Parts: sequence; structure tokens; C-alpha cells
Amino acid sequence: MEDSKSLIHTSSSGPPDKYIFKYYKTITIDHNQVNGTGDHKNFPVLISILDSDLHDHVQSNGNDIAFANDTAWLDHEIDLFDKNYNSTHAHLIAWIRIPNLHTSIDTIICMYYGNSTMESQENPEGVWDSNYKGVWHLSEDPSGSPPQMKDSTSNYNHGTTSNLDPSDQINGQIDGSIDFDGNLDYDLIDCGNDTSLNMGSGEFSLSLWFNYDGVDWGSIAGKGAIVQGKRYHLSFNTPAGQIRAEIDDDSVPIIY
Repeated sequence: MEDSKSLIHTSSSGPPDKYIFKYYKTITIDHNQVNGTGDHKNFPVLISILDSDLHDHVQSNGNDIAFANDTAWLDHEIDLFDKNYNSTHAHLIAWIRIPNLHTSIDTIICMYYGNSTMESQENPEGVWDSNYKGVWHLSEDPSGSPPQMKDSTSNYNHGTTSNLDPSDQINGQIDGSIDFDGNLDYDLIDCGNDTSLNMGSGEFSLSLWFNYDGVDWGSIAGKGAIVQGKRYHLSFNTPAGQIRAEIDDDSVPIIY
């Protein structure tokens, strides 16, 4: 990422109304870090930045941060903005929808910032297109007003917590994370039974970060009842270190 530049020195290229911001930085996505053989369309890219200019020139909530390619604004979602990460730097974690993420050449976008009166420029639903049925960052207070865990997609599959308190919100791989501490209260997050979460008849994926200890066949994530079939499920076993994925269409379960 380049140093901050004043917009009065930029060329005529860029997104509409870029001059409502005072500054911009160029962000280069190294194509060597992108898997695949062709461009990825509308791909959500995660960036994490420690930056002194964001500390000095951005609103405390990060509302005046936006991203663009050479012609248009890009949908983004701020997962974390800590303006006072330390005495000199802010910390930004954001997801950005990249229209064409290249595998053969570097992808270059710009981050614009610096407008003290601007309202939020985020559009989480635009970051996660219709292929995403639920995206939960788990950074909210688990003891807040239900539903506590917000789904960033347009499906609004928000999750309601059970038997969780503020101490269960802990640092995670990206930002927040929930500590399911393995007591007998059955800590959980219930994201409902909307049809958008059904497995369907084609391919689908379920992904997450987790860290575990001291549990025998603990459930990680899934949908559907064990005794009724028609479900998908991820679980793990210690101390064997096994991870089990199960798909059950109410006929013969397939277990990996």
C-alpha cells in the first residue's frame, strides 16, 4: 500500500465524486497470492491495515472510508475500525467486493478517506452476493438484544445466542470470536430455519475458523436435526484431532 496522497494531485480517472474525499491510497493485490486459472468475479477480499494516516484523517467510526477501482465505487464492509489502535496508528479490517480479481496480473484498487461530515459508505449486502446464504463475523456482544449475531447477506439469517455473556466475546482469527466454553448449558447460536440455508440439490460449502480443546465430538456448525435427517453438519473430536463432515438427505448419510 502506498503512502497517502492528496486528491488535488490525481488524474482525471477514478470513480464519480472522488473529490468529496481529501486523500487516497493505492492498494495492490499480488496475483501470486490468488489461486485459480482465471479471474474471480465479484470476489470478497479481506484486507487488514495498520496505518497512521487513518489515525490522523478519518472519523472515529470509519464512516469516511471507501474503496474504488479506476471507474467505480466498490461495495465494502468494515469488520473492524479502531482509530486509536495505538498512539500513532489505526487498525482497519474490511471486506471489499472486487469485480475482477486477477490471477495473472496484480489487481489495483484505491482506498479513499478524509471527510469529517460523511455518513457510512458501507454496503455489506453488496459485498456478499446471492451465492452467499449467510455470513456471520461473530464480533457482536453475545448478551445484547436478540438477534445478536448479524448476517451480512441480504437473507438476514441473524443468530440468537443462548447461554452466552459478554466474556464469551474474545479475539478471533480476523476480529471477534465466540467462546463456546463446553459447559452443560449448551452454548449456541441459533440462526433460524430459513429455506435459504437449505442444502439444496447441488454443490455448497460451509467454512469457518475455529480453535478447540478438551471436547469429545463437539458440534461446530450445521443445520437440521440429527434424528430427523435432512441436514449438514461439521463436528470435531479430541484428542484424536478428527474433523467430521456429514450430509444427510434422509436416506443414507454421507460422512467424511
